[in-house]
Amino acid sequence: MLLALIVILVGVFVLQQKPHKPQTPTTRSTTTTQASRSTAASTPSAHQDSLQISSGPTWIHLQSLQSLTLYTASLSTQQGVAVSLELFPKIQSRSEFQVIMKYGLKSLPIASSPPVDLTQLSHDSTGNPQLNFEVSESARQSSAGATATSYIQIPYCSPNCSGVYPMLAVFVEGSQIIGTALTEIALEPSVQTSTPLNVALVVQAPFTGNSKNDLNALSLLVSAINANPTADVTLNIPGAIMAEAASSNSPVVKKTVAQLLSWAQKPNHQIITSGYVPLNLPQLASSGLTRLIDSEFVAGRNEAEQVLHQKFATLGPIAVHGGLTTQTAATLFDLGISKVVLPDKYFQPFSEKFTLSKPFLISANYSQDLTVLAEDGQLQSDIATGTLPYQGANQLSTDLAQIYFDQPNDSTPRVVSTLYQISNSEDAAKLDQILSDLATSPFLKTVDLNSAFALTSSEPMNEGRLARPAAYSILDTTRFQSLANDISSLSSSLGQNSQLTQANFDLMTSAASTLRPSASNGFLQESQTAISRVSSMVSLSANKSFTVTARKVRLPIAISSQLKVPFKGVLVITSDRLSFPNGNKIPVVLNGPNTTLSIPIYAETLGIYLISAKLVTTNGQLVVAHTSIEIRSTAFSAVGIILTLGAFLVLLLWWIQSFRRGHQRNRRLVREKT
Repeated sequence: MLLALIVILVGVFVLQQKPHKPQTPTTRSTTTTQASRSTAASTPSAHQDSLQISSGPTWIHLQSLQSLTLYTASLSTQQGVAVSLELFPKIQSRSEFQVIMKYGLKSLPIASSPPVDLTQLSHDSTGNPQLNFEVSESARQSSAGATATSYIQIPYCSPNCSGVYPMLAVFVEGSQIIGTALTEIALEPSVQTSTPLNVALVVQAPFTGNSKNDLNALSLLVSAINANPTADVTLNIPGAIMAEAASSNSPVVKKTVAQLLSWAQKPNHQIITSGYVPLNLPQLASSGLTRLIDSEFVAGRNEAEQVLHQKFATLGPIAVHGGLTTQTAATLFDLGISKVVLPDKYFQPFSEKFTLSKPFLISANYSQDLTVLAEDGQLQSDIATGTLPYQGANQLSTDLAQIYFDQPNDSTPRVVSTLYQISNSEDAAKLDQILSDLATSPFLKTVDLNSAFALTSSEPMNEGRLARPAAYSILDTTRFQSLANDISSLSSSLGQNSQLTQANFDLMTSAASTLRPSASNGFLQESQTAISRVSSMVSLSANKSFTVTARKVRLPIAISSQLKVPFKGVLVITSDRLSFPNGNKIPVVLNGPNTTLSIPIYAETLGIYLISAKLVTTNGQLVVAHTSIEIRSTAFSAVGIILTLGAFLVLLLWWIQSFRRGHQRNRRLVREKT
């Protein structure tokens, strides 16, 4: 008997240790986890890919009535299909949470509800069934009918029930499981927390280089945040999008700008730009474009100030793209940027047990530190989960809840951050759901970036923990440098010019780290076209030929300008055989459409000469216009005249002398004959 009892106990122990392993990995939309049920289940059918939970609660109290909306559009009929709920053990750490999200459930349920036929449930306006449920420590009988309620009796856990629990909706047809859908619920603490987990959500307006798409995304973003006015969030809107919105004549865009202005005037509603466009700082620095970083951030701030009608005290805080090095950290600090949000993928892996939940200090130079708040990449992955807004919002919220429950009694303020980009209506709907969830959480609190950095003190971080940024080669830096020099040269002659300003904006836009190479090159070409257009508005007279009859003459050179502003430049004339008494560099100021210069030249001798004339910018770096002029000189020099006369005189004397000698010789011959 004793031996039999031991065998039974060992068997029970083995069964308890056997994992609740799915046939395929658990996903957010649908799982194929086999339910621990008395009825054997065959392999789930193809319905599993479309059986989902489309809405439901994230935060619940024990013995509170809740409702799940089940997405069952893939079913040809709901007749004969039933659903039950299974509750799994409380997640003990964030690491376990991430394992479950990646690989699926591997434990047995701790409680379940009886199956309820879908036809007995109430339905929403689209025909999806709604399942009422309640989690309780006490046993209760599930009810049927239109108000059917599934009761889940959780093992006694008071007062430590609070935490995150996976919950599985199991769809069965007869004895066959046709699909499962996973969600998580967070049981709220029995007492109100005094130190919530602070969440710094940075909502990003994407920059694609396509004005229509970018403004549409901005409109969706603004609509979502206005639907949740109590949420304290930070908007990261590139200066280029601000400029596009300000210059648009679209009534929709004008309304978006007005709503954005109204939203920004409320407390703890923050807007940052992080530059004119998103930047890869290490790449710019390594390519010798450090000075561009300054221009980009200043331009971004200026655009934001114009749209929002407010002055920014500093250029920060900013959200960094493309990583950070000690060199770029020093550059940012020199610009007055002392606070940055940096994705945690740019840190070396940490050995710490808990999530990064406070800012760190990184040495920017010998005496100053940059304060860095890590953007949690896992939270960003949570949001991307599933196809329905509820799914991503639910995983994000319960992941945040698990971060809180990892240290529920910590009285030190903690803050985590994540970046979420709004590109389409699905993203906007998900943001709306996220903000709604966070607003109703008893232990999570949204904060803007300024508040996030002020909440807690920062500790120094070892430099070695910064990861080496990945290579980035989208930008044609050689062409970029050349165009930047051309714009600088023309600006030295023209000052402020609308076409040059646009060329400079196109140039800065080409450096966006979010662009494809073809798009980046397209903006470089736009900049080149604008530069060429401005340069072509100034021209020198066409090739001409002049004949001069004197050694010292004045050469007329005509310059035409179609510019509406004065042009300051330098006319440089060169020739290998002509000289210029007043020098060959003549300052020029073009105040009208036509200007003629009279330039003294000196021709030493007869001949044909070629003069090259170039109009360059004030700094001498860019040739704006050029021409060549042929000079035919018929003037004699004094030396030439003297030499010529001397030659004739010598020839005359020789002829006279020869004549006299011949005459004398003839006379002598005559006398001899006589």
